[in-house]
Amino acid sequence: MTSTISFDTTQLLIGGQWRSAESGATLQLDNPSDGTPHARIARGSAADIDAAVAPARGGRGSREWGGPTPT
Repeated sequence: MTSTISFDTTQLLIGGQWRSAESGATLQLDNPSDGTPHARIARGSAADIDAAVAPARGGRGSREWGGPTPT
C-alpha cells in the first residue's frame, strides 16, 4: 500500500501560514513497519514553538475555536 501526503512535509503550519523551520532543518521520517524512508519533515525548534504559541493563545477564546457557548 502506498500513501500520499497532500502537503509539503518540510513546512510547519504556524498561525495559519506554511513556512520552513527557523533553522531550515528537516529530519527523515521512517515507516515503522519496515524502516523504509517515508518523508522528510520539518524539524521545529524552540523559536518555531514560540512563533506557534502566540497565535494559538490568541485564538483560544475566539468563537471560531471555542465552539458553542456553554449552557
